[in-house]
Amino acid sequence: MINLPLDEVHIWWAPQPSTLSPELETMLSRDECDRAARFQFAEHRLAYQFAHAILRDLLSRYLHCTPRDIRFEKNAFGKPFLHEREGFRPLEFNLSHAGSMVLIGVCRGRRIGIDVEKIRPIKDISAIAESNFTPRERAFIFQQHPSEQDKAFLRCWTRKEASVKAVGKGLSIPLNSFDTLISDGLRVGLLEGGPGSLDDTIWQLSDLDLPEGYVAALAVESRISRLVYQEWHTNETNERERQPST
Repeated sequence: MINLPLDEVHIWWAPQPSTLSPELETMLSRDECDRAARFQFAEHRLAYQFAHAILRDLLSRYLHCTPRDIRFEKNAFGKPFLHEREGFRPLEFNLSHAGSMVLIGVCRGRRIGIDVEKIRPIKDISAIAESNFTPRERAFIFQQHPSEQDKAFLRCWTRKEASVKAVGKGLSIPLNSFDTLISDGLRVGLLEGGPGSLDDTIWQLSDLDLPEGYVAALAVESRISRLVYQEWHTNETNERERQPST
C-alpha cells in the first residue's frame, strides 16, 4: 500500500507499450471494455485501454484492493471520481494521455487536475490563441523565438486544461476567463479564481518535468509542499522528487 501524505501530490507517468498485456486487460471493467471496442482505430483503443488499466492498478495500490474492485462515478460535468464507499472518496486523482505518454496525478482531500501534450506544430496558432488565451498569455507565446512558440502555446494550454479539470466544471469555464501565466524562472504559481472563471479557491499551478517531447501541468487545490514523480511499472517504481518553489 502506497503512503500518500496530505501535503503531497504523486505524479505517475508511463510510456505506452505497443500492445496491451493480458494482465492489464483483465483489470478493465465491462463498461471500459465496451467503450474501448467502439474506438475505430486500434491506436486509440490501445491508448484508452492502457491509460485506464494503469489508473486502476495505481489506485488499487493506494486503496489496498484489487483493480476491478474500484468503482467510478462522474459529476454533472463528467469528471470522474471514486465511489464514496469504504473511504474511497478522500483519494483524488486525474488522468491525461497524449502521444505515447500517460500521466496520472493522485492526492488526498483536495481537487486536482492534470494535462499532458506532445510537443508538435500547432496549425492556426494565432487564431486559437486569440480565442482561448488572455492578452498576457498571448504576449508570452509570441514573444518567444518562432521555433519555441508551439511549445509555449502548449505550455499555456496544459495549464488551462489542468485548471479546468481540477475545478471539474468542464467547458462551462471559458479558457480565456482566467490567466495562468507563471512568471519567468518560476515553476509554480498561485492562481486565484473569481466570478465567471474558476471559483473562489486558490489553486497551486505547476509545470511538470517529463521526458523530452512533452509538456504537462498540474493544478491542485490549496498549497502542497512536495511533488513526487514516479514512473509506473507493473511491480516496481522508479522515483524522483522535487520541492515546488512558491
